[in-house]
Amino acid sequence: MSEPEPATAKTAAETEKLRWEARGAQLDAERKERENAEWDSEPARRLRAAESLQKQTATLVPDLSTLDKGELTVTGVIPIGAHQALALAASQVATTVGPLLSEPVLLTSDPDLVTASAAAVQMEATLTNLLTAAGRLLPAPPDAAESAVVAALAAAVPSVLGLFTAKRSLTTIPVSVDDLSAVAAIAGELIAAKKTVRHDDFRMVPPDDPLFTRLGVLHDRRRELATKRAPAADALVAEIDQFFASLSTVPPGAKRSLLTTALLWHNGPVLLVKSQGGASTQLVNDRPFLFRDRVSVVTTVAVSFLLTRPPGDTLQAAGTEVGTATLTGTIGTSLTWNL
Repeated sequence: MSEPEPATAKTAAETEKLRWEARGAQLDAERKERENAEWDSEPARRLRAAESLQKQTATLVPDLSTLDKGELTVTGVIPIGAHQALALAASQVATTVGPLLSEPVLLTSDPDLVTASAAAVQMEATLTNLLTAAGRLLPAPPDAAESAVVAALAAAVPSVLGLFTAKRSLTTIPVSVDDLSAVAAIAGELIAAKKTVRHDDFRMVPPDDPLFTRLGVLHDRRRELATKRAPAADALVAEIDQFFASLSTVPPGAKRSLLTTALLWHNGPVLLVKSQGGASTQLVNDRPFLFRDRVSVVTTVAVSFLLTRPPGDTLQAAGTEVGTATLTGTIGTSLTWNL
């Protein structure tokens, strides 16, 4: 079999190429025809309209996908509702103790009544001993037996004064702000109920207290004793000087001097108030964009109290009252308290 002529082979190749080019042109025409048909279809027209609207809207609304997720935090140094819960607890305490009070009541947050009571009683005893001893010496020169009595009275003074020296002083717990808030709230409730209320740390020394008169008498007796030339008189003068020096001394850890403590001694009902703190639970529903955040806060405050009436150590009332305040609502619109 003979080989085809070169010219014939070239012609056949060109013919095949033209055939494939014609087929490709036909396929391109068919594809364009289909695209034109799809472009003019109803779904395509709706899609183009939606894309156009999306582009127009994008120019007006920022791209929120680039922003950090929003956070809403309800915090504070004083938990929300603490004052409302405290007011409710104070009202409950006043309701309990109010009917038991027919005379002025002293409100305090210092549980150490023993020190103040002992100061008042022992100072009175010391003052009486010194005045008695001075009275025995001054009217007439004492005999040996009388001098022995005076010496015995004077000897008892140092042991009494030892109760007020630094080594025997009792350290009291400082009144905190929370305790003061609780006392103030209860005082307000009792005053509203027409009760006479005094505060342990917020009062003044009565200028006409009989104790001042007795101290003045002792001062005069001491001056008269100083002119005598007798060992018993000299010993008693020394004890009187020691007593006067102790009156203005504030022992370490104490809040008041002996004299101030005795002058402010309250011989009536005493109401001890101590704040026990509380808890605040805050729930915030941080909702998505365009929805308002909801908040719910539940706060509780507890106040303990003890009511006693000197003399004696019997409690007339005691307990712990808890006030609860609830806050619910929507941030930016309205919040509602439930007490």
